[in-house]
Order: sequence, then C-alpha cells, then structure tokens
Amino acid sequence: MRNSVSVVIPAYNASTFISETLDSVLAQSEPPLEVIVVNDGSTDNTPKLIADHYPQVKLINQANGGVSRARNAGLAACRGDYIALVDADDLWEANKLARQLDALDRFPKAGFVVTDECFFDEQVYCESGMGRRSFRSQLPQDIDMMAKPVTWLITEPFVSTSSVLMRRELAQAVGGFEPGLQIGEDRDYWIRLALKAGILYVPEVLVRKRQNHGQNLSSISNATWAAGLERVLTRHDTPGTHRLIAAEGEDEKKVFGTNYARFAKIYWYANALAEARRAAAKARAKGVRLEGFLNFWLRFPDRPIMWLKSVKLGVRAW
Repeated sequence: MRNSVSVVIPAYNASTFISETLDSVLAQSEPPLEVIVVNDGSTDNTPKLIADHYPQVKLINQANGGVSRARNAGLAACRGDYIALVDADDLWEANKLARQLDALDRFPKAGFVVTDECFFDEQVYCESGMGRRSFRSQLPQDIDMMAKPVTWLITEPFVSTSSVLMRRELAQAVGGFEPGLQIGEDRDYWIRLALKAGILYVPEVLVRKRQNHGQNLSSISNATWAAGLERVLTRHDTPGTHRLIAAEGEDEKKVFGTNYARFAKIYWYANALAEARRAAAKARAKGVRLEGFLNFWLRFPDRPIMWLKSVKLGVRAW
C-alpha cells in the first residue's frame, strides 16, 4: 500500500518543538499509516502534550536510554512496509512522503531514499544542505541512485535522519541503531544501510532541520565530535567496506587515511594530544601524512620540547 508508512520520532524533553514536527508529519499529502513517538524518559510535559493533543499518535514511554534505544523501540513497533524517521524538532514539507514513495516506485530495487534539506532557526540560513557538500557536482540532478554512497558517507555525514524513508525489510536486515555510540550513531546506521542497498536520492529540499538550540549537537566540543566519528569510521574500516569503495572507483586508503588525518588536526587544535597521535598513526598506516611540523610533532612528540630547550640554552638538542 502506498500509505503503509510508519513514522518514528524519538523524543526527550521535546515539548518546545514537537507539536510543529507532528503537525508537519500529519499534514502529509499521502498520510502515514501510523506515527510512533518514543518518549525517552522526558522530564518535561512531552508525554502529556502528545496524549492530550495527538490521540492518533502511538506513544511509547520508556526510561531514558538515549536516542538509539528510542529509535530502536520505535522500529520494533512499526507495522508499515516503509519506515520514515524524523527528529522531534525538524519539519517536513507536505509532499515529502509522496515524493519519496514515487521514487521507490521508480526504483523497486532501492532499499532507502533520502532528500535534500535546509537549515533554519528563526529564519532559513542554508537553502540546500547538499549544496554544501564536497561532492555536490556529482549528485544526480533527477531522482536516481547516488554514484558513491559509501565513499561519501565515510567522508561526510550528508544523510539527514529526518529525510530517510526505508523499506522495512531492509531495516530488519540491518538491525537497529548502535546504543554504544553516543555520537555518529546515525552515520553508522546509514553506512550499514548503504553497504546493503546503496542510496536513492530525491534532489529536492523536503526537510527543514532546526539548528542552534540546546538539544542538538552544537554544544559538543570538536574533540568529542571527532572521537565519536573516529570510532564510527574505525568500525567500518574493514575489507567488506574497502571492496565497495573500490567498486565505487575510489582508493580506500586515501578515503580512510584522509579522514584520520582530519581527526588528528582536530584533536591537535583541541589539545587532545594523545588522541592526535593515535589518529595520525592511523593516517600514516594508510599512506596519508599530515603536513610539516604537525606530522613531525605527532611522530616524535619529545623533539619539539627538546628543540625549545635548545633555543633557550643556546645549544642543539639533536
């Protein structure tokens, strides 16, 4: 059935924005079969708001366990042939599900489909999320499969959770989100989906993603962010992923090595020096070197200190 879509919304203290989100989901031109909100131990009035004002929404209450466990509880409760995910502060355009269902009808072998998005707070300040990506010139101009989905996912977190519509059988084959990942759990999941099914893309802005409030990732430090994503990439630095990257025409050593080098720089600037050395070593193992002094320091951390002492004492340290 065309309207056999289950929508899953994890919610934690989401009362400020979730009404707008639910209104945009329930206003779809092709309405979903069901909308499931998983209340992840909210301490505000999120569950009461939903119970009082959205009786058509299925509400699941659970102890606070994080967004992955909340999404997994929602996935387990789905009855539809398709599953859509949306964060509790994001908005859908009214034709979002219709355009994605059309795309899956055109590509029956595709397992899941994503769209473009814009970012907003009080006003829209980015008209196209995909327009900011390094691979934007290689994106399909019409509904089509992405050319290098695994390579691009390793390189950039371009899939918006709120844009995803997937076939339930694919979600069941892949399993749930990884609760042990506090950062990058969504990117890990998209990589796992893409390893099995590629990515179908609708080049239209059908999602509006809310930014710059206390419940999103804007307050997380760069070093913490890098550590989370390094862990995700390490999980997928495997022969199976390497083979798919090679099939996409790319060199896995360069793809992974460049990202490890990027993490090393982030750690360096955050003064997380042990982490910087670790990431730099991973980059070197892939044949990717950091430039100049940073590469030297991360390989020989005692040498710059010796050099500074030598300058002070007026002698050479090596």
